[in-house]
Amino acid sequence: MVILRYLVVLALSAICATLVYVITLNQAEYVPYLIISGIMLTCYLIFELPLQLILNRKPRRFNFKYLLIYTVSSFVVWLIMAVLFEPYNPIGSILASYEIYLFSVLFALIFWLWDSILVQKVAVK
Repeated sequence: MVILRYLVVLALSAICATLVYVITLNQAEYVPYLIISGIMLTCYLIFELPLQLILNRKPRRFNFKYLLIYTVSSFVVWLIMAVLFEPYNPIGSILASYEIYLFSVLFALIFWLWDSILVQKVAVK
């Protein structure tokens, strides 16, 4: 049952992150939602799920320390993705754009909220 909750957190986080990404960039009619959701789900699965499993050894609902850890991890993932998908763009210009910081915080916040609501609820009892 707990594994199902982890999977639901991943799926809901990917869906919400995709909606935030599309709405923020004002590209609602041009963006393939399924591809972006798949990318978001893969990133959450590879980077955030192991971190979530480590942090949930000592579960704490809505802990700001966990949010900070998720935010730093999200920033690193966004930086890696920006370098991979825009290899000709220098790192200085990537770091100068506000999107990397905005999406890092928003996507970490989304994951943290779903984790606190669905998984930590079970682990605390």
